[in-house]
Amino acid sequence: MRDEFAARVRNSGLSVNGFITRAVFAGEAPRARPKPRLDGATAATLLAQAAAIADRLAAMPDDTPTREETLRACREELLLIRTFLMQLAGREP
Repeated sequence: MRDEFAARVRNSGLSVNGFITRAVFAGEAPRARPKPRLDGATAATLLAQAAAIADRLAAMPDDTPTREETLRACREELLLIRTFLMQLAGREP
């Protein structure tokens, strides 16, 4: 009997809990929303962008005429990074 149960669970594609829930309530077991994963290449890109922003800010003298433009560009890049990470976390940016 255990073998038959295990085979039915395996064939359903559900977890044991999901299979039992479906059997008991005769409906779809609620599923958690799949969370996207941060792959290594994307993480490296985001870290490189953040490091480039830090380098630009550290190298920028206080009295430079392009200070405001540099700060605006850094804010825009940080906003893009933040938006991507919020979407990755499943939240509204």
